[in-house]
Amino acid sequence: MYSDSDDTSKRGPTALQARRDVPWWRQPELQFELALKHTIGKGQRPGLTPYLMALALVVIATLARQWLAPPDSGLQFVMYFPTVALTAIFYGTGPGLFSTLISVQLATYFFFAPYASYPFEFQHQTVLSAAVFAIDGVVISLAMGAMHRYYVNYQDTIGQLHGALALSEQQAAELRRQQFAQDQHSIVAVTDAKGTIVSVNEKFCQISKYAASELLGQNHRILSSGLHEKAFFTQMYRTIASGAVWKGDICNRAKDGSLYWVATTIVPFASAQGKPNRYVAIRTDITLQRQQFLDLADRELRYRSVVETSVDGFMLLNRRGRVVGVNAAYSRLSGYSKQDLLSMGISQLDRQLRLPAIKAQIHKALRMGHARFESMHRRKNGSEWPVEVSVSTNGFQGDIIVFVRDLTERRELEAVRAQADAKVRQLAFYDPLTQLPNRRLLTDRLEMAMTASRRSRHFCAVLFIDLDKFKELNDSLGHAMGDLLLVAVADRLRACVREDDTVARLGGDEFVVMLTELSPDRSHSAELTRMVGQKILTSLCQPYQLMEYSYACTCSIGAALFNGAVDDMDAVFRRADSAMYKVKQAGRNDLHFHEAETVSG
Repeated sequence: MYSDSDDTSKRGPTALQARRDVPWWRQPELQFELALKHTIGKGQRPGLTPYLMALALVVIATLARQWLAPPDSGLQFVMYFPTVALTAIFYGTGPGLFSTLISVQLATYFFFAPYASYPFEFQHQTVLSAAVFAIDGVVISLAMGAMHRYYVNYQDTIGQLHGALALSEQQAAELRRQQFAQDQHSIVAVTDAKGTIVSVNEKFCQISKYAASELLGQNHRILSSGLHEKAFFTQMYRTIASGAVWKGDICNRAKDGSLYWVATTIVPFASAQGKPNRYVAIRTDITLQRQQFLDLADRELRYRSVVETSVDGFMLLNRRGRVVGVNAAYSRLSGYSKQDLLSMGISQLDRQLRLPAIKAQIHKALRMGHARFESMHRRKNGSEWPVEVSVSTNGFQGDIIVFVRDLTERRELEAVRAQADAKVRQLAFYDPLTQLPNRRLLTDRLEMAMTASRRSRHFCAVLFIDLDKFKELNDSLGHAMGDLLLVAVADRLRACVREDDTVARLGGDEFVVMLTELSPDRSHSAELTRMVGQKILTSLCQPYQLMEYSYACTCSIGAALFNGAVDDMDAVFRRADSAMYKVKQAGRNDLHFHEAETVSG
C-alpha cells in the first residue's frame, strides 16, 4: 500500500533493480542520487513539511545575515539567494516560491531603513531591490524545480530500461533453451514460399546424411523417395498454400540411398498481406514404426507379439470397417471383451465421426497408405474418451491397421496448461488486489482506443483518480484496511462507467478511467466526461464500511480529452496527471480538465 504523498516508494522496484546493476564502487554515488530523488519526490507533493523547512531555512539565512554585518551595511539579500536555491532543489518549486516571498518580507523589514520598525517606508531603491530579488527567486525556483523533475523522470526511464533489457535477455535465454530442447528431439527445416530450404537443424542433417551447405538453397525434392504418388504432394501443397497446417507421414531418401520415414507437421507462416511466405516443417523419425508395419504386412504371425505388448490400443479392420483383430490394450481401454469387439464395427466405437466420415478416412488410408486424426471413442459403460487414431494399410491382405492412443492424460495436461496460461495472463495484465486492468493492459486498450478514434473521429477521455489522504488510513488502521478500501473503490468505479469503458489501477491509490467513443464534438465530449467524473466524485465520497470501521474518503480527478488523429498516448497521460495535481493544489475533492483543454476545469 502507498500513500498519495509517497511517490518514490512506487518507484522502489526500479531503484532496487538499478542498484543491483551498479558496481560496488558507484554504490555511495547511487545512494546519494536515490536520497536526492526521494527528497525531491516528496517535495513535489502537497504538504506542510516542505514549507516549514523552507521557512526554517529563511530564518537561518536572516540570522546569518545579521551576524555577518550590521543591517545598514547593504547586501540585503546576500544570504537569501542560496536559501531560495537550496529550497527549490530539495523541496520543489512551491516551497522555493514560498521561500522567495518570505525572504523579501524579512529583508525589507530587517535590512532596509528604518530597520525593523513599523510602519515600512518604501523608498524607490527598496522597491526596486525587492522586485529584482523576487524575480530572481521566481526564476531560480522554477528552473531548479523543473530541472529536477526532469532528473527524476530521467532516472525512472533509466531504471525501466534496465528492467526491460533484463526481461529481454531472460526471454531470449528461454527461447534458446526451448530451441535447444526442440533440436534434440525434432527434425526441423524452414523453407520460403517457393519451397526452397533456408534453414535446417543438426537433426535434419543427421537423418538425411546431407551437410547443411548441401541442403540450403535446394528443394525438398532432393529427398524424394519416389514412393509417394504425385497426388500426395499436390494435396499437401494445396493445404499449406491455403494457410492450413498439414500433418502426415512421408518416406524420404537419404544421401546414401537409404529410406527413412518421418511423421511430418508443416506449419505455414503468413506475411502482412495474409499469404504464406515461409513454412516450418517439424518431423519425427518413425522409420522403426513403419518397419514394424511392414513386418506385420509380410508376417501375419509376428504382428501379434508387437501389438499385444503395446500400451496403445490396436485393431485390425477389414475394408468394410468391421473389427477382425484387437489387442488386450484396446479391450482394457474400452471395457469390451475381445469377443464383443470382434462382433462390432468401427462406427459403433467411434462416437465423434459419423459413418460417412469413417468411410472417408478408410478410403484415404487405402488411397494414401495412411491417415491420422483425433476423435472420441465410447466405452462399454457409455463414457467417452479422447483418442488419436493412426490408420495404415496392410498390403499383405488388404486389411486396415488401426492404432488407438488414449489422449485422456494429454487432454488433462492441456487443461492444466490452459489454466496456468490463464493465470499467467491474469498476473500479467490485471492488478492482483482489485482485479482491475493494470498499466500494461491499460496501455494496450488506450492504443486501440486511439486507433478507433482516428476512424470514427469521436473523442475519448482519460480520468486520473487519486484518493485524498489515503496515507492517513494506512497509518491509523493499517494496510489491511487500506486494501479493503481499494477493493471497494474499484467496485464503485466499475459501477460508474459503461461496459466498454476501462477502469484500471496504476498502483498505490491511483486509478484511471478511460471513456471511449464519446462524441465527435469536443464540448459535448467534455460535458459527458464531466458527468461521469461527477458521478465518480459522488460515489467515492460515500462512507465505506471497512469491517467494524466506517470510513469517509474523497478523491481528486484530472481529466484530459484525446483524439487519435492528433494526440499521442504519453501526452494524454501527462495532461490528465497534471490536471489531477491541480485539483490537489486547489484543495482536493474536485475534477479539473487540463489547462490546454477548451473546457475550463
